[in-house]
Amino acid sequence: MSKMNAILGHPDRIKKLAVDIVGHYESLCAEKPEIVQKAMIVCADRKIAFHVLKAIESLRPDWAVKRKAENEDELTQEQLDKLEALPKINLVATQGQNDDKELYDLCGTKEHRKMLDKQFKNTDSNFKIAIVVDMWITGFDVPSLAVMYIDKPLQKHTLIQTISRVNRVFDGKDRGLVVDYIGIKNDMLEAVKKYGSPQDSPIDELNITLSIFRNHLSLIDELLSGFDASKFYNGSPLDRLNCLNEAAEFVQMKKDTQTRFMGLSRRLKSAYIICFPSGELTDEETSKAQFYLAIRSIIYKQTQGDAPDAEIMNHVVEDMVREAITCTGIENIVDEHKSVDLFSDDFLKELETVKLPITKFNALLKLLRKAISAYGKTNKVKAVEFDERLRQVVDAYNSRDKLIFTSEVVSDFVNDLSDQLIKIMNDLNDDKRSFEKMGISYEEKAFYDILVKVRDAHGFPYADEKCIILAKKIKGLIDDKSQYADWSTREDIKNQLNMDLTVLLYKNGYPPEWDEEVFEKVMEQAENFKQYSSPDGEELPVSEENTPIKYDFEAKQKPASMVAENPEVYGNNN
Repeated sequence: MSKMNAILGHPDRIKKLAVDIVGHYESLCAEKPEIVQKAMIVCADRKIAFHVLKAIESLRPDWAVKRKAENEDELTQEQLDKLEALPKINLVATQGQNDDKELYDLCGTKEHRKMLDKQFKNTDSNFKIAIVVDMWITGFDVPSLAVMYIDKPLQKHTLIQTISRVNRVFDGKDRGLVVDYIGIKNDMLEAVKKYGSPQDSPIDELNITLSIFRNHLSLIDELLSGFDASKFYNGSPLDRLNCLNEAAEFVQMKKDTQTRFMGLSRRLKSAYIICFPSGELTDEETSKAQFYLAIRSIIYKQTQGDAPDAEIMNHVVEDMVREAITCTGIENIVDEHKSVDLFSDDFLKELETVKLPITKFNALLKLLRKAISAYGKTNKVKAVEFDERLRQVVDAYNSRDKLIFTSEVVSDFVNDLSDQLIKIMNDLNDDKRSFEKMGISYEEKAFYDILVKVRDAHGFPYADEKCIILAKKIKGLIDDKSQYADWSTREDIKNQLNMDLTVLLYKNGYPPEWDEEVFEKVMEQAENFKQYSSPDGEELPVSEENTPIKYDFEAKQKPASMVAENPEVYGNNN
């Protein structure tokens, strides 16, 4: 949407859009001057909506003049008493804390928007054209609304709800008109196909969605009945932020509770997006929904990634967090956009300040997964071992529902698991640096670990010191073959490497029956070095798309030439 908005908000485009809307609207009114022609313009975001308003006002300055009605002389005093002096065109949107003063003042308070709502529904009012973003596009009923100009991507139920605003019977109105500036036709056909049928129309199903919303709100109320949320609704910004974190902790005390909450809140969010712009929700329902969706956002970010929050929910939560950070200096220890040294004393001290055990566990788990993934770029064998240890801790955490715990015991249990994660983290750090003490390079250490892994898996004797010597020689073989750019894809070079490696293992007393397994792991590790290391041997920065390539080599008979050259190694061709 940010890329789309850059296009939709281009000044030249907005000027052309304004010219077209003004020309079309005036032509429409001229066709049927006796009919009240209310219009709605749907924009992609509030800033674009503001610029569209200014562009239209520059073309028709008279539309910005406040009047009670276009024909005040023809109205009775009783009719005039019901009207407010307003421009012909008005922006209907909520205020944003970062808005420029003009936009902020223009959006006005909730009472101002209620007044606009009432006046737009009054056919006598001078207020004829509403520019909207999210407000009024669902559940807003104005029978005199004759035309809707859509300049915003809309899909599914929201699209059906939006275009149905003009689908109301009104005196002299033979149809509702939708003017599409963005290309919603295909989405509209898909939405009608999915939500509509010849027998029944989804257009007026807001009451059904409201029922779904309120049902799920009630279910989450019951699920969180043991949590005191009073500080979120009545406390200071810092109290509210702490309450959110404590609520996320409460939800995650049991795996079953967390699963149920995330499922219910996902459906609540879908219904909320549809219901909120209609104005049908009470202030209490809106506050509760924002509270529950904010908890969902925290849990999602802790356990999965960056949560895609709806703008309508973020208005409250972001302002609250911003204030809290301003007054306390709170910092997110799982910030995806900054580097975190897992092994520094500062990081461990920072962890000690996290008093919520599940939050601390999730932070450690997320960061340790990234650290193991990064280590896999240089030492795949050891990374798999650390990943297995990590998986055992996660399995223990996920089994917490099988035990009968009080919240205090759950906290102790999770803190013990966090200690295990810290132990894995320290062991990982030691292993990353162990090549220095061994007097070999980190690449040679990776080959050493392969030799030890295969040795221990099959239980044959081979001293660690001999593994070190052999690892250095394997590194030499790889360096010799990898001087060719396409070495890993050329069968002749791979066959030669396989033969040289087999001979090398045999001459150093490493059992030849495991040479194929060693070869596969060496090739895999060598590919890692090729993909993730720079020419001078330094690790490249880890990115999400950098995942190790897995090469699976089928066990094949050795080429006859290899057998002929090394009969003492192979014996027969088995």
